Order: sequence, then structure tokens, then C-alpha cells
Amino acid sequence: IDTTFGVVVCYGLLKLTELLFGYDSGHYGKSGGTGIDWESSPDYKKWAWQICVWCVITGIMKLVVVLMMLAAPEFWVKVSVAATHWIVDHQTRLIFVMVVTPTVMNIFQFCVQDSFLKYQKLATATEGKAEV
Repeated sequence: IDTTFGVVVCYGLLKLTELLFGYDSGHYGKSGGTGIDWESSPDYKKWAWQICVWCVITGIMKLVVVLMMLAAPEFWVKVSVAATHWIVDHQTRLIFVMVVTPTVMNIFQFCVQDSFLKYQKLATATEGKAEV
């Protein structure tokens, strides 16, 4: 659940903190527009602040997921049985549940979160227009 629904929760909380605290996620450089500007002028305070905010966001997401599972345990047991019942062999099912699924889902989570954590310079009105 944390690699699917949890990603949505993290995205929402990240955007909320960006609005509340007025920062751009992934932008650690002191100079403008280039994103991560570690070579010429890094701002370690910005970086550390964003790491702390992300840790709090992740912690809140984990808490939300745990509360969801505690609120309806019978439902989640039924979902888990339905999702793996097609695997008859118990050893194969164990490998699928403990190795294959976490690997695939963690790759998905990493790629999605990486895409929205990266700094993306907002396009100005003149940038997308071709010069005449």
C-alpha cells in the first residue's frame, strides 16, 4: 500500500509543504534557475531542510498506511489472498510475496518519487515561443 497509495499521499504532502513553507523541492543551489548548483554555490541548509521535511512526510505517510490497515484488517487479508491465490505452490508464493513484489513495487515507488522530487524550473511565458 505504501508503494502505491503512499506515493500519492507523499506527493500531496510534498506539494502542501511547498505551498506552506515556500520552497521548491529539489532546488538546493543559491543561484537561480539551474536546479542543483552544488559546484559553484551549494546551500547545505536548504538541502538539510528539505531532507528533514521529506523524512516527516514519509513518516506521516507510513502512519496513514498503518492506520488504514488497522482500520480494516479483514479487508486487507481478503485482498492479499485474492492477489496471491493464483499461485498454488507455497514456496513460489513466498518468493513472489517476499522478493518479486517488493522489488517491482519499490522500483516503481523510487521512479515515481524521484520524478516529482527533482527540481523542475517553471517555464516562463517567453520560453516555449520560437524566435521569429
